[in-house]
Amino acid sequence: MTTYPLSHPLEGWHAAITSGGHQVVHRTDPDTKTLHVGYAGHNIADAEERLGSSGGGEGHALPVEFHKSAEKDFDKLHPEVQDKVLDTIDRLSRREPHPHDHALTGPLKGWGAARADFLNRVTHRYEDNEGNPTGAGNASRLFIGHVGPHNYDDAIKRLTSQPTRRRGSSLTDFFRKALRQAAKKPQEPVQHQAAAVDNSGGVMVAIVPPREIAEQLVLAEGQPADDLHITLAYLGQASDYTREQLMLLPQVVSAWAVRQKPTTVRIGGIGKFNNEDKGQHVLWAAPDIPGGAQMHASLAHFLEGHGYRLPSEHGWTPHMTLAYVDRHFRFMPHLEEHHWDVTEVVTFVRGQQHPARLGLKPVSPTTL
Repeated sequence: MTTYPLSHPLEGWHAAITSGGHQVVHRTDPDTKTLHVGYAGHNIADAEERLGSSGGGEGHALPVEFHKSAEKDFDKLHPEVQDKVLDTIDRLSRREPHPHDHALTGPLKGWGAARADFLNRVTHRYEDNEGNPTGAGNASRLFIGHVGPHNYDDAIKRLTSQPTRRRGSSLTDFFRKALRQAAKKPQEPVQHQAAAVDNSGGVMVAIVPPREIAEQLVLAEGQPADDLHITLAYLGQASDYTREQLMLLPQVVSAWAVRQKPTTVRIGGIGKFNNEDKGQHVLWAAPDIPGGAQMHASLAHFLEGHGYRLPSEHGWTPHMTLAYVDRHFRFMPHLEEHHWDVTEVVTFVRGQQHPARLGLKPVSPTTL
């Protein structure tokens, strides 16, 4: 389990890294030995704004209770989705509005559906001391009825038959459960990898060809097979980011990747970029990537939403650099056609490579 201390203005707090690119910011009360969770999410800057200015955030969140089946719902979710659900529950308990939250009608009037991701929802209602539905501003607690993908009929059956039966639980219990699950899973040596990052060098996310394909694409006196790649997103220099951001980037990319469909790459030609200023040119392979432009745009939007920056001077032209040649180079080499299935993307941070699988099948096509 990877946990590290935070510095000012969150001195005294610690961040535990979960499997989905999020951090659970927490601290232990030295007198009562109880765990206080102040934030769950992907951006430490958000935690600094909340906890650094509110003296720890205590007293700002509503108590949270769960329907007796909510924990089973949670256990069935993919770890990436569990993180999003926890983040959503945390936001709801703090009564923070979100554009994708909406009120339900009909048999579930008084309930709300909050978006965890494109498929999964958190069905909830704000209650007074008697367990009656009320507005968020007057609520004494938040009641979670269901988490994850579900259909309308199932939600009605559960929440109208026994809406008040709840598990004696709390939001902190959910966080503890998530931390225990993460601790049981094999973890990459994130601390060791981060120690190798010295805030210099480029940062990017790329498609990497299989070794056997890369060896066939190598040109005489060109780039070695290990260096061949197609950049999906260039994020600038490592010095542009904090140590925590560099540590979390592979997990943020993984959280994006599980929502993407595998694709294919077909190399069908060769081109040349002119670089007169440096007196050399770049030979590059021209890849055809179905849905590649959408992948790039989606990844760029996701990364920027998590606090990473794509330099504006770098547009996106899919290419694979094969060689750097003299400016007097005239005769283009012949390149055979190659293709492969893309099932993962790779995050590069100062020589470290972090693969992330593409694709995650949803449990159900229907949600509230």
